[in-house]
Amino acid sequence: EARAATIYSYEILAFRPGEKAELDVEISCSKGTYVRSLIADLGEKLGCGAHVVELVRIGSGGFNLQQALTMEEFEELAESDEILAQKLLPTDQLVTGLPRLQVSDADAVRLNMGQSVVEDRGQDNAMVALFLVDEFMGVAERQNGALFPRRLLRQ
Repeated sequence: EARAATIYSYEILAFRPGEKAELDVEISCSKGTYVRSLIADLGEKLGCGAHVVELVRIGSGGFNLQQALTMEEFEELAESDEILAQKLLPTDQLVTGLPRLQVSDADAVRLNMGQSVVEDRGQDNAMVALFLVDEFMGVAERQNGALFPRRLLRQ
């Protein structure tokens, strides 16, 4: 199904003409954008058809390719726990855009068992990042004055 997407930039980086012409583009877009459809639409507008040969995601959700490790680099670093720990980002980096919510020990136990807890200090249908003291637990959703666990880390 078609859905709304925002294209922030759509830049041609290189063009190689010929019977099977190739075009390199860099696209900055909102989440949920189906890049392969953008390329197919471009080919349709040009009247020649188009498809993706190679797709490289250079950034997503505040992370970029420069922060990434290849599998070979990861395996090499994994031999030294200390060096690997320096390269890995904290798990809560994934949810920096969510409101932080401190939970009690009792609520943490209930949430870890998959149970909801009463919590009416915020907007319904909003996701929150859960913390027990300073330890990231996972994410929950507020609904009807309660928190429902959605994705939790093992404690």
